[in-house]
Amino acid sequence: MAKAFSAAFYKSKPWRAAREQCLHDSMYTCADCGGRATEVHHKNPLTPENINDPVIALGLDNLEALCWGCHDKRTKQCADVAEGYRFDENGYVVKA
Repeated sequence: MAKAFSAAFYKSKPWRAAREQCLHDSMYTCADCGGRATEVHHKNPLTPENINDPVIALGLDNLEALCWGCHDKRTKQCADVAEGYRFDENGYVVKA
């Protein structure tokens, strides 16, 4: 789910075009597992500070096609967890 600062961006025409181009260029193949890509991942994550930088937000060099499962694993790894905890290989929060 999109964060509040990026919700409008993910509904924009430029994002939809970049997303479709990324999926097309990758032949709808997940970069991690080779499965069917349905998601587009920002390698350098969007932040409130860089969302208006087209190289980061829309640049194909910063976008990667992933299947839902691989995208979920990657984005769960980026989430904040309380000190003393971490994500395991399945995306579950465990004690560090």
